Amino acid sequence: ARGDHVDKQLGPSAQTESGAHPLGYAIAQLHGIYILAQNEHGLVLVDMHAAHERVVYEQLKQQSSTAQRECQQLLVPVQLNVSASEARLVEDQKSQFESLGFDLDRLGDSAVIVRAIPQILSHSDISQLLRDVISDIEKNHARARLDEFHNELLSSFACHGSVRANRELNVHEMNALLRDM
Repeated sequence: ARGDHVDKQLGPSAQTESGAHPLGYAIAQLHGIYILAQNEHGLVLVDMHAAHERVVYEQLKQQSSTAQRECQQLLVPVQLNVSASEARLVEDQKSQFESLGFDLDRLGDSAVIVRAIPQILSHSDISQLLRDVISDIEKNHARARLDEFHNELLSSFACHGSVRANRELNVHEMNALLRDM
């Protein structure tokens, strides 16, 4: 139910702006998991990890379907020690990783070197991100079709590259996420 109290809090300029922003404006973060926002219709509750995961997934999907991939070259390449089967997986799926903006190669029996990453993941812990994704793919890899593998890869990177529960976001960051949604 919408009352005069909410209208007064929003004010005339905020009401006009909130029409352009359906998810409204961030008020607070709840339990380190949710963003509590206010729009012209009332309160909005957003799971920040799920929202950011969806935004990252859509951006990676769009980026992988275009010829121009926004990559961040690493100043110092990152070397990861992985299992032999994981190193083989990276080598076998090199073109899939490249389609997402990664420049990586197998290094010997059980290592991988990363030279570039997708721009959207530039603030992620690359070592942990790649370890998690490679492990996920190796465990869940039922490769019926290449497209399914590509979508699985996108989903895994989106999940592991998104904000985590209990990460404190400031109001500006919460509003940016609401706009991206």
